[in-house]
Amino acid sequence: MKYKCDWCQKEFEMTINQIRNYNKDPNKKYFCCLSCSGKYYAKKSHEGKSIQKEQERRDKISKTLKAKEIKLSEEEKKKRTERLNSYWKYLDKKARSERNKKNAIKAKETKLKRYGNENYNNSLQIGITYRKNNNINNPAHNWDHITPEHLKIIRDKELFKQFILNIPLEDRCIYTIAKKLNISRSYCSTLINEYNLYNDSEIKIHRNLSQPQIELQEYIKTIYKGQIIINTKKIITPYELDIYIPEKQLAIEFNGNYYHTTNNIDKKAHYNKSKLCEERGIRLIHIFEYEWDDERQRPILENIIKSALGINKTIYARKLNIIVKESKEMKEFFNKNNIQGFRGGKFAICLIDKITKEVYMSYLFGDAFFGKGKYEYEVIRGATKLGYNVVGGASKIWKYFIKTYKPESCVYYIDYNYFNGNSLKNLADMKYIKTQFSFKNYFVNNGKVKNRDPMHHKEIKQLQEQGLVYPIYNAGTKVYVWENK
Repeated sequence: MKYKCDWCQKEFEMTINQIRNYNKDPNKKYFCCLSCSGKYYAKKSHEGKSIQKEQERRDKISKTLKAKEIKLSEEEKKKRTERLNSYWKYLDKKARSERNKKNAIKAKETKLKRYGNENYNNSLQIGITYRKNNNINNPAHNWDHITPEHLKIIRDKELFKQFILNIPLEDRCIYTIAKKLNISRSYCSTLINEYNLYNDSEIKIHRNLSQPQIELQEYIKTIYKGQIIINTKKIITPYELDIYIPEKQLAIEFNGNYYHTTNNIDKKAHYNKSKLCEERGIRLIHIFEYEWDDERQRPILENIIKSALGINKTIYARKLNIIVKESKEMKEFFNKNNIQGFRGGKFAICLIDKITKEVYMSYLFGDAFFGKGKYEYEVIRGATKLGYNVVGGASKIWKYFIKTYKPESCVYYIDYNYFNGNSLKNLADMKYIKTQFSFKNYFVNNGKVKNRDPMHHKEIKQLQEQGLVYPIYNAGTKVYVWENK
């Protein structure tokens, strides 16, 4: 007997005991595994319970243990902490904030009582923890890993300021300064605060540059030697572009996970930037942090940038043969060369080398999903081999498709996150229909980004209301339709 799990909604085959119990009581909850069962009853047990009561219970246990001079093992302490945290993780954003404030007040009271100073820090223990976590010595105690020259700079405000001024403005952030001086970012931030350099109008340190964003900038500098303008508001005023390359009329935005959720920006913010750039003849490429960090997607993003800069090798479509393959044969090609990866279709039209038979470009066609049966075909995926630009490739594949399959209509998509639709110039009679948006979900507790999950829409909606999940909207997909006249 098949049944949908009451926690994850996954369909599973019920055991004999579950079937017997179901026949007795169909309103009872049934689960596909012990994990789902545990999660459901854990959440249910937390509902309506007071955090204060749990804290009181915990304090009472601590008092009893101290009275009996019993010391908990590290494993027991860990279990105890996990239990209390399991109550806290279901709190909404406001309740979590209140809890954190109470904890901060309690910590100060404890420090004042024990050490006579509410801001007391055990610098010796901090040093031990720092060395353990970072595998280097804490600068507060040992400077062996820093050169005498850098040590001199760190200890002198004017030298430190001059060192920062020598760093190009576009790279001037804590990550770069710390890396050059071989110190931690937290210690670098402490130095800047001590020397009051954040308020120095001459310095202009970027607070909003993240490590991945710096990596992206450094990558572009290694492949392109022309002018690169960083963090400019002069192109699409009043909005800022992270990277602008005037010679190529190209802009690149780095979209960090949390700061580009709907908690911080409008859901059409990425689309609006792309639209403003397009109106000024500029192509805007959006690099989302969750894609930049993905092992499969990052080489594809790097290739999109190289292609836009005109760095890739050029090959002409007239020098390639055209063949048709089954879609499943092209799975590896699309996973390697398309940012969204493979999706099944009817057939793939490919441009291949005449001698080696290697595929350089391919379009994957299938039944039109868009329009609910109104249109015949759609181009599901398009991809070119990494490191190559195939001149005239889109036109050659499209003409072959029209001539061979004689379609009545075909839907064509432009991913507005990376492309501006230049390929449409070679595809006649394309009619713009709409721009449709999609999103991914950012989970606050663990920082993970996941695809939208219609099967768990209700649960995710509840998490959104609690401030535990926020959507990250993209720049959209432009939908075009070709119809046989």
